[in-house]
Order: sequence, then structure tokens, then C-alpha cells
Amino acid sequence: MLFRVFCCSLLLLSVGCKKVEVDPDAQWNTFVSRYAESYCDLREDCDPSQFSDEFSGDEEVCKRAVVTNENKGKSKKVEDGCEFDADQGSLCLDAAQQIGCQDWVDGQLEEVCDLVWTCN
Repeated sequence: MLFRVFCCSLLLLSVGCKKVEVDPDAQWNTFVSRYAESYCDLREDCDPSQFSDEFSGDEEVCKRAVVTNENKGKSKKVEDGCEFDADQGSLCLDAAQQIGCQDWVDGQLEEVCDLVWTCN
């Protein structure tokens, strides 16, 4: 009986310890949509006249443009052997939500967000 309990415990432990596979494309898609939203909010708040000229004042147009641009950039990065780092992506998104306009104008968001790619 004790042997049976031990075997069942090992079985449950091994099932519970199974590594969860994370889909890199899903991570990227989540990141890029959240990034587009934060980036467009910053553009609209920090540079309203340029935002209006470039995107007709429409945040959805901005988001689509950012997602398209970032996906093109992703394709080039992947071709160059780079990988998206989801942890750095989280730091980028945090920075995008907390950064002030002057820091954004000074390029500090780019400094943080450029690190989302790890290249060999």
C-alpha cells in the first residue's frame, strides 16, 4: 500500500512539474499590440500636432501603423538571428506607461525597448 501511495505521488509530481511551452508568436503579438497602444498614447499626448498630421488624429490608425512597422522590424531581426525577449518586452511596456514626454522626446523609451531583441 505504501508503495502504491509513493508511485501515485511520483506520478502526480511529474505531471505537475511538466514544463509549459510558451508560444513565441503569441508573446510577440501580445507585446506588439500593447506597445502600439502605449506608443500611440505617448505620441498623442506628447506631440499632438504631429500625431494629428501623421495619423489624422485617429489612434486606431496609429496602432495599425505601429504594429505594421514593428512586424516588419521583427521579420528583419529574425532573419538576422535575433530572438524576442519577453521579459525585456515587459520592461519596455512598463517604461512606455510610466515615461514622461520629455524623456520620450529624449529617446529614453527607445533605449529600453531596443533591448527586447537578443541577437547573436
